[in-house]
Amino acid sequence: MSVRFSLSREPILAPVLSAADAGGFVDFVGRVRNSNEGKAVVGLEYEAYDELALSEGRALLEEAVRRFGLMDAACVHRLGPLKIGDAAVAISVAAPHRRQAFAACEYVIDQLKQRVPIWKKEHYAEGPSDWVGISPTPSDLYRRQITLPEVGCAGQERLGSSKVLVVGAGGLGCPALLYLAAAGVGQVGICDGDKVDCSNLHREILFGLPEVGQAKAITASATLSRMYPHVKVVAHPVRLTHENADEILGGYDLVLDCTEGLRPKFLLNDRCVGVGIPFVQASIHQFEGQIQVVIPALTSCLRCLFPSPPTDGCVGNCAESGVLGFTAGLFGTMQAAEAVKLLLGIGRPLTEETLLVDLRDWSTIKVRRERDPGCPACGSGNMERPLEVEWREALALNANWIDVREPVEVAAEPGPTSVDWIRKPLSTFDGGLPAGTLVIACAHGVRSAGVAAMLRQQGREAYSLAGGIDGLVDRTVP
Repeated sequence: MSVRFSLSREPILAPVLSAADAGGFVDFVGRVRNSNEGKAVVGLEYEAYDELALSEGRALLEEAVRRFGLMDAACVHRLGPLKIGDAAVAISVAAPHRRQAFAACEYVIDQLKQRVPIWKKEHYAEGPSDWVGISPTPSDLYRRQITLPEVGCAGQERLGSSKVLVVGAGGLGCPALLYLAAAGVGQVGICDGDKVDCSNLHREILFGLPEVGQAKAITASATLSRMYPHVKVVAHPVRLTHENADEILGGYDLVLDCTEGLRPKFLLNDRCVGVGIPFVQASIHQFEGQIQVVIPALTSCLRCLFPSPPTDGCVGNCAESGVLGFTAGLFGTMQAAEAVKLLLGIGRPLTEETLLVDLRDWSTIKVRRERDPGCPACGSGNMERPLEVEWREALALNANWIDVREPVEVAAEPGPTSVDWIRKPLSTFDGGLPAGTLVIACAHGVRSAGVAAMLRQQGREAYSLAGGIDGLVDRTVP
């Protein structure tokens, strides 16, 4: 497939696409209106820097193809004088589903105005207007924060050259992403392997009902790019794992831990400390939350307090315990604030304390943190073997695979067929396991973590399958 972007001084029609297998086609034609902001319009004209406009236009369509999985895309823009009712621009897209086609067409329309060097002059009944369509400068966009003595032009340039990765595009990540992009951070990365779910919309403010079922990272990236075209937004639509963490983290100046659950938080802690990237970590529970900043080699980290991570099941998540949207919104905004303070070198970030806030009565506590010289992550201690192991890592262990789910669970979902399962229901678990390394699996990884911990106390080389068998099914592991 070769996308087509063209300019024409002759009347235009919607481009014809060749995508016979597409499930959704969308054609958009923008025409010259007879009024604008209450003033009568008698015509208009478009001019462009042709070479750059063609290059940027093709790049925009190619980006839309990648973001929305399009099967074909084309756009033609009119140049020269136009009369009332003439077609000024025509965009056609084809996608596997109508939602993708609608979203992609809207994205191209919005980005076309911002990124492609095409200028418009509207001719009013009382006389011609000035040329419009020139993109605002950074000084226009960020004038209010540049005015702050702590920011200034130099600080704004520093933000514009910074790269921040947000891991988790949920209740914490959505407000953090919005404020980072709005502040003019040059590159914002989004790492999340989940899809939008309607039960989370009350706190995931980057999404709405039309986005349900779509990949969070890709959808959030498209929204932010549309709102803040001066910011480079990079989508990493995968779950962060031991295998891909270093590759994803590479090149970023700062990381925001907006994940839910203890396992990803300890993983981020270990990898950020390992590669020396500062990170801002926040957690919420019902009406409460906490936030802290970790700077490797200078401040304490998560393992200074918990050398061995507790199991995920020891603290209820948002689905189990409930949460109001503003709790996540407040702490996600606070993470963005700490990030901007770190990037600008202003204020006193939470590098030596953990701030706890209870929104029911606005009580706050600051807990002093101290580095542990024997910390297994940032000190001289030895990192304990992780209790949990990812699917691909587990395959490399040459282990025996033990399924501790009950028979009714196995009947409903047998699990991947690419390994040989030994069924040992937890209700009748009596040991009798084969020699060698063991990978223990249950539905979600909670029961298996308990069994693996018990076996390690008995001297066995045992691991718990991260996310459980249901997690593998969600990721379509064969």
